[in-house]
Amino acid sequence: RSPIVVGSIDENQAYLGYYKEDWEPEICSFLGCPLPDGGILCIDSCKRHAFSPEKQKLIAVFADMLSQVQGMEGKAESGESGNYLHALEHLVELRHNYPGWKSYLGMVFPVLLEATGFTYAAFASRVEGSSTYIMEGEYPPLLLEGQKSCEFSIHNDIIGWVFRNEEAVYSDGFSGPAPVFGKREGIPSFGSTVCIPVTVNKSTCGVLCLAMEEARSISDELKAFLRLAADDLARLLEVLSLRYRIRMAEKASGNK
Repeated sequence: RSPIVVGSIDENQAYLGYYKEDWEPEICSFLGCPLPDGGILCIDSCKRHAFSPEKQKLIAVFADMLSQVQGMEGKAESGESGNYLHALEHLVELRHNYPGWKSYLGMVFPVLLEATGFTYAAFASRVEGSSTYIMEGEYPPLLLEGQKSCEFSIHNDIIGWVFRNEEAVYSDGFSGPAPVFGKREGIPSFGSTVCIPVTVNKSTCGVLCLAMEEARSISDELKAFLRLAADDLARLLEVLSLRYRIRMAEKASGNK
């Protein structure tokens, strides 16, 4: 129930109990990661020390996603789960075709709305320790009104609560409306709302929000799908953050 990482295999792989004894592949590194619901994700490489701590973290996230997808596939006979799986495939394609953050985010919203039936989607971000969050994008436009972004307090609404508590909010609306953005003029009173934290480096840096004016049931399949969609956003943000740090390090090295 814990991962195993072998960074350098010099002689043979017999002691792992994984490879056949009469087979001698040119394997130098091995990683085994447990799946939350049972099973193990095994990856090997012909390179020594192929699994850095950063890669191990990403693989652990992937293992968790794999388990969730397996659960959805087990119920794929329902139209709901089938739609979610197709939407996940679409999200992966978008991430490859639109690697830039703004362009990708703008393409994600329609996919999420079509798959889930919600009518409004938004993404908010926050610098760790800040008392405000920034609305980076939404579809259709309600708050931005032609602006690139706008800033809000984390103490006035549901999105701010998610940032403060780093927990998801699932409101079906049957017990009353959900004040996603607090009391603001021109904003409809959403009945049902889902707000999912987007986590990078163990910190909630963003919130993915979907809402609609009508009340609706929120199934386990819907929750799993939106968690996977939030994980997809987190992976792209983590890659962009790593690229930024590399550029800054190269710039600092060049100035020396």
